[in-house]
Amino acid sequence: MPPKIRIDGVYDVSTFTHLSNMEVENFLFDCRPLSYQFIQQHCLNELIKDNQRPFQNYYLKFSDEKDFVVRKLLNDLNETISNGPQEKKSVILEFSGDEQSRYMDSFKTPYFKEINQQTYLRPYMSSLFLQGFVFPFSFFSELKENGGLESFKEQFDDEIKLAQIIQAPKLILKIEWDDDIFGSLFDLFDFDAVSFPINANVESAYRQVNLEKTEQEIRFFIDNGLVGRVNKHF
Repeated sequence: MPPKIRIDGVYDVSTFTHLSNMEVENFLFDCRPLSYQFIQQHCLNELIKDNQRPFQNYYLKFSDEKDFVVRKLLNDLNETISNGPQEKKSVILEFSGDEQSRYMDSFKTPYFKEINQQTYLRPYMSSLFLQGFVFPFSFFSELKENGGLESFKEQFDDEIKLAQIIQAPKLILKIEWDDDIFGSLFDLFDFDAVSFPINANVESAYRQVNLEKTEQEIRFFIDNGLVGRVNKHF
């Protein structure tokens, strides 16, 4: 099955509703205050409260945040979706800093850990609430340039075996719209989703998303078989 589409850094209602109408189901909201894509808590709750759809997954991204901040945002969003349509929706955490597994497990919520070249995978493999890892495409392209892509895949598989986990962690590939993706990457790794950012490449002005261009960019990746279709018409 082709990877699902995830859109990262949504910060406004029009973008969220447009993509929801396309039946995109996976959205990441950037809760890091210094991020270009930062969304304030009250804005996020209002956005979800009035526009949530069945079977959507909402990812909340943090980096070395205080635990009470994460907990407050997580609890408030769970309350918001519990008061909406009763069809299943999920809140998932994502961490991109130097968080330890004990800290991430403390929220008792499935989470993804973003990986960089300095990340040591083993401590996370046996984490109770680990759902998977997020890999920037640059991580793999650097490995490929240095001739280490295949050996990393072998090491990654070995880490899974050593951890003796029942289900292998899910993988999300984080790309930029203009990344030169090499097809062999998808032969080596079974990605659950590919994430695309809301950034200057699909904006007409500062924090003003060009919805037509965003849709065209998504269609390009669908037509080239890198991600699955989001509905029978798109």
